[in-house]
Amino acid sequence: MRKNARRDPVGAETTRNIGVVMEGACDREARAITRRAAARHDITARDCGDAIAFRDVTGPLDPADLSTILADSNPAATERDAYFVSLARYQANVNARYERFLTEIGRSEAEDLHALILTTVIGGDVSRLCEWLDRRHGPGTFTALFLSPGYLAPEAALLRDDFPAAG
Repeated sequence: MRKNARRDPVGAETTRNIGVVMEGACDREARAITRRAAARHDITARDCGDAIAFRDVTGPLDPADLSTILADSNPAATERDAYFVSLARYQANVNARYERFLTEIGRSEAEDLHALILTTVIGGDVSRLCEWLDRRHGPGTFTALFLSPGYLAPEAALLRDDFPAAG
């Protein structure tokens, strides 16, 4: 079976995985909504009892937060520690990579790119995103960024024995 999405190498600073991009875009927007709701209702980290948990849902966790979490937490010890280690990993592997992706690919138009990615996720039509990327980075950019090298392999690859037969 052919794999569609590119996988990010372990320790990657940015992402080329379309799933990480989609998840990062949605989480970024969810944090913005939560941040506005907290401000409107005067909810602070003190009200919630934990500054790191508050910053996790309102964004952003910063590198010092992540270092503190990873240094002070023992995931085997408590459910709270396991949760904090999990959110630190999510921040590093999804949110931070997505922010770097926006900066790297969107440059001065990072916010426009973010809005376009959200439109693509919500609407399911990738054509406007492909056009935007092609205008700025050349033809075929979406494919080059996100699809695994074997995704567009010659049609003969579809005839391999390990490809599931149509039912």
